[in-house]
Amino acid sequence: MEIPRIEFDGEDAHIDLDDQGQCMQFIRDKVIPGCVDDCQALEGEIIMFRKITKNDSIQQTLEKLEAGKTRFVCVYAYGPHIHKLLSVVEIFKKIPSRKSESKVTLKQWNKLSSFVSVQQGQNELLEKRTRVPILITVIAKPSDQEPLELPLKAFTKQ
Repeated sequence: MEIPRIEFDGEDAHIDLDDQGQCMQFIRDKVIPGCVDDCQALEGEIIMFRKITKNDSIQQTLEKLEAGKTRFVCVYAYGPHIHKLLSVVEIFKKIPSRKSESKVTLKQWNKLSSFVSVQQGQNELLEKRTRVPILITVIAKPSDQEPLELPLKAFTKQ
């Protein structure tokens, strides 16, 4: 069976959806920078990027997210990995309120995008196009510092 062509924003992405490392790297290198103005300036002390896969341990992932010294966390996944991302995000949002007496609210922004998988149809004139979702979530960690606005494009505040 022929490997489907994968498109992102109408252009061939030159990736294989079965190769999770390749897809996650594409999201990190191409998709996220298109969603955040001046992504390179944010990296380092301000925002931590973390891919989530269906095989990740929730506990280990949460420990890494908590241990990060950044003010924002950006987690991302695609297709079959999104369920794990949603679980990690919901649990991560509850951690600050468990650690403190007062009610702590985290700010969260989501962006849903997609790959398009294009397969040959029954004949050369037909194509079967299937959307594979990409979810990018940014969470602002509680901080004593002055609030900082991220230059996010087309994200939905939760």
